Amino acid sequence: MPEKPPTLPTWSTDGGTTVEPSAGQKAAGFAVGTKPPARWVNWVLNLVFQWTQYLNAPVGTGAGAGIAATGGTTSGPGLQGTGGAPNGSGLVGTGVGTGAGVLGTGGPDANGHGVRGIAGAGANAVGVSGVGQGSGIGVHGLGGSTSGTGTYGTGGSPNGIGVRGDGAGTGIGVRGLGGPSGGAGVAGIGTAASQSGVTGVGGTSGAGVYGTGGASFGTGVRGDGVGGGGGGLFQGNAGGTGVVGIATDGYGVVAQSDTTVPAKSALRIVPQDTDPASPSAGDAYVHTTSSLLSLFFSGSIWARVKGSIKGMTAAEVSAATTALTQFTTKASFSGARLRVGTQVRIRAIGRDGTSTGLATLGLMFGRSGFEQVVVATANRLIDGTSPRVWLMEATITIRTIGAAGDFVSHGMTFDAVSGAAPTIVSTVLQGVADNLLGTIVAAAFYDLSNAAGSVQLDQFSCEIVDP
Repeated sequence: MPEKPPTLPTWSTDGGTTVEPSAGQKAAGFAVGTKPPARWVNWVLNLVFQWTQYLNAPVGTGAGAGIAATGGTTSGPGLQGTGGAPNGSGLVGTGVGTGAGVLGTGGPDANGHGVRGIAGAGANAVGVSGVGQGSGIGVHGLGGSTSGTGTYGTGGSPNGIGVRGDGAGTGIGVRGLGGPSGGAGVAGIGTAASQSGVTGVGGTSGAGVYGTGGASFGTGVRGDGVGGGGGGLFQGNAGGTGVVGIATDGYGVVAQSDTTVPAKSALRIVPQDTDPASPSAGDAYVHTTSSLLSLFFSGSIWARVKGSIKGMTAAEVSAATTALTQFTTKASFSGARLRVGTQVRIRAIGRDGTSTGLATLGLMFGRSGFEQVVVATANRLIDGTSPRVWLMEATITIRTIGAAGDFVSHGMTFDAVSGAAPTIVSTVLQGVADNLLGTIVAAAFYDLSNAAGSVQLDQFSCEIVDP
């Protein structure tokens, strides 16, 4: 390819030596054998010089474009430049004042591009590169009024990047300014599984993606995931942070799902198998096995978010039987929910019925079908004339988990009328094989000597507290 000449064809610039031929003369041209006047020739050569000078460094006037080129109808580019090696630029546009260095207006069709750059096959090849000077913007894309995209980049395969911005110092690699009516400054749409709409890799102290929201709930960075794709993928590597939200008077990060009939939650924390090795105060994670949310304070202190497994909405009267029977209101959960050191707190409150007889009341805990009695009161008299209120509580601490998992139960029973002192039960229960695996049950039970007798369960709760 020919190289650019080192000089311009300067001609007749002193003035007074050019005369523009008439329109008819210009249309007819010079006849063969004609000796044109010198001033006509000077005018032609000076005009060639002016155009060459303009094309060498085109400058638009007012709102006029320095260079205006219209692409062909079948993906033909209006302007195409091939940069030399190394770091040569095919097209360079320098904006003056508020003027744009390169301004591209996309066609009216869905895939019309204002400026399109196709990167070469090299590892660091760039399709379009913009370098901002001072507070200037390297590449500025202004989206259309009806979902038009200001800057659009499609990454090649594999791992190609559609739009990349490298911030230098405190400069921002990619900056998006949201529109006044919910328009997103930067919108990334992941179209397939594992594809990300926006990927940002932060520098030493620089942010991978930085967005400033507008004054009225404007969004600085917005990513819409489609199918299995993520709207934004932000990876923290080598001690870096994937997403940093810094609030001055607003929120650093806001996650919102459908507020009426949500299919999924606004925020998901992918579970981890163990506690992080180097946590910082305020860290949070979800454990793979227990599915518990844990918060880190300091030293080695993790606070596990507890929750009530079972509550009660209505009273339940015992059935007419003399067999040991569990109340139907009970708690059941996966054994994977338990960890060594976990405490299970069971509480039941009820009252006697109106029939007489003896009754044994208690609490049970263990694998479904192999529950063990953890606290009980035996042969208490049901006096039909003076019904009594009763209360049972037990705190169970998990010691081991496995085929012969065992636990310690501290419990008490209290009879509101008899005046007997609370009974504290402390016993190690060696469970049946696998009693802490599978489905775990916590329940209150009764054993009546007279089928006509009855007791009533008014309150039951089971709560799990993790170490």
